[in-house]
Amino acid sequence: MPLITMPLLVILIVSSIGCEPKKTADSVDPLPAVVSSSTSAEVPQGDDFYHDGKDAFNQKDYATALEQFMKAAESGHAKAHNWIGWMYYYGKGVPQNNQEALHWYTKSAEGSYAIAQVNLGKMYELGRGVLPDAIQAYKWYTLAVADVSIQETRDRVIERRDELAQKMSQQEIAEANRLAREWTPTR
Repeated sequence: MPLITMPLLVILIVSSIGCEPKKTADSVDPLPAVVSSSTSAEVPQGDDFYHDGKDAFNQKDYATALEQFMKAAESGHAKAHNWIGWMYYYGKGVPQNNQEALHWYTKSAEGSYAIAQVNLGKMYELGRGVLPDAIQAYKWYTLAVADVSIQETRDRVIERRDELAQKMSQQEIAEANRLAREWTPTR
């Protein structure tokens, strides 16, 4: 039996060299250009943990998802920060906790992740985990509009920001715009 198994193993290994990983519906985030043409040994470890976390989350294994996202977060992975925030915001695999959600969304948003900027703006607008602050909400929505790549999402963020602006004074909008112009990402 071992004599048959060994050649089959060698054939499987040799035939798998150069194969592309299978694309799935939830692998919409392309790797950075530098990584996409490189070997898997060069893929940042945080990306591996992040994708493992997404896989676990989609299987509703929230404990494993959180563990993998936390490992990715240790390497500064902004998308992992956002997912951890989302888990706390909605209480998926962890007790619902708006302050924790705010913490993780902030880390992600400060790393220039547009979806987290929207989430953080929403928390400031609604006063979830923080006192309501229209200026901060408007600032984060403005930053997200500049960074989001999907037109439909951009349009929804603009609509949300414009609805918020109707409740703000011109001075508040000017202050929010100034804060957005002066903002710099943490990484």
